Amino acid sequence: MNDDRAGDGFAARLRESLASVDAWTGPGDAPDLRWFERLVAERKRELRRAFRRELAAFLPAAVWIVGGALILLSRHPALYFGLQAAIALAVAAAYPAFRRMPRGRREGRQ
Repeated sequence: MNDDRAGDGFAARLRESLASVDAWTGPGDAPDLRWFERLVAERKRELRRAFRRELAAFLPAAVWIVGGALILLSRHPALYFGLQAAIALAVAAAYPAFRRMPRGRREGRQ
């Protein structure tokens, strides 16, 4: 019973707050739909261009790295597996230090 009165008080305060927000923002405050659609379309175009630019940089690098790894594996398998082990050990050694780093620095922000 006490919970019902507390819930009614909350609902009344919520309605009052929403009414004040409605009074603060009028119906003419909403952005124009065509403007918003143009904004979204332009942003999609920018993202698509950025994706293509990044893909154009990534694919040649990936082909070069994978090709080099395959050539190394076919000609010098011992060196290939030695490099794989060294890289795995370096990552395992650096991982605890990376985890202790503050999140902003880890993502490239100062």
